[in-house]
Amino acid sequence: MSDAYQNANGESSSRPIFIHSSLDDYGLTTAEFRVYAHLARRDGGNGAFPSVRTIAAVCRIDPKTAKRCIKELTRLALIEKEPRRGRTSVFNLTPIERWQPGPKDPLGQKTPQGALYPTTQAKSHSTHLGQSAPPEGSPLKDIHKVHPIASPNALEIYDVYPRKVGRPAALRAIAKAAKEFGCEKLLARTKDFAAKWAGQPSLQFCPHPTTWFSQQRYADDPATWGPRDTNANPAPSWEQQKRLRNQLDELKFNLACPHDESEGEVIKSKIEQVKQKLKAYDP
Repeated sequence: MSDAYQNANGESSSRPIFIHSSLDDYGLTTAEFRVYAHLARRDGGNGAFPSVRTIAAVCRIDPKTAKRCIKELTRLALIEKEPRRGRTSVFNLTPIERWQPGPKDPLGQKTPQGALYPTTQAKSHSTHLGQSAPPEGSPLKDIHKVHPIASPNALEIYDVYPRKVGRPAALRAIAKAAKEFGCEKLLARTKDFAAKWAGQPSLQFCPHPTTWFSQQRYADDPATWGPRDTNANPAPSWEQQKRLRNQLDELKFNLACPHDESEGEVIKSKIEQVKQKLKAYDP
């Protein structure tokens, strides 16, 4: 295999990957982009036909998430799905001209039909690609518009928060909180909160960022922000059950992913242990 690749202008390049700006700016979620990239790699010219389970395992996502991504990519006409009776479906990548307008924006919100992002255009398609502008009504017409919520301030606050989960929903919550509370004040309070959790061996009891910002916990007394003493104040049984069920779901997902026999036995043993603990809460 040659070490040379071609860029957008067909010139030789040593870069191992090229992502077209139209795809990069299209507004796919992380999982959707990952699934699309996997199908693009598997497509040898006659389509790709991995199973949903294979897609989920390679992309390190839940099979249900993989199914939702395939459904969304099909709806947006980025791919075409050809069902085959008794066999896996064939996925074909479609030309850019056939992509549909109105996908999700970078924060997971729906945008008006015919416009990808509802703000002013940062750079024209012709300027960015050195080509003629797309026709009116093309899904590429507004491809370089940027959503205001994905601002450097919101991203900076999210990066400061100690627990990194649910990024799209968290950014929406941060944008709303910054508008009501003030961006500088919110950033300062978030830094104070992060300092309370600095050096902790686990963030298991740290609130999700969406919860913390949506419930305006940044306005609470800072004395209530730090990790609690779980020995002095044991968690209620319902919280323990929830954690055990989440742990059980994660173990089952790991069991469904490719692994060797010895690792599978270890996972099965852990599953049985968690089930035994859950039985203690049965009425």
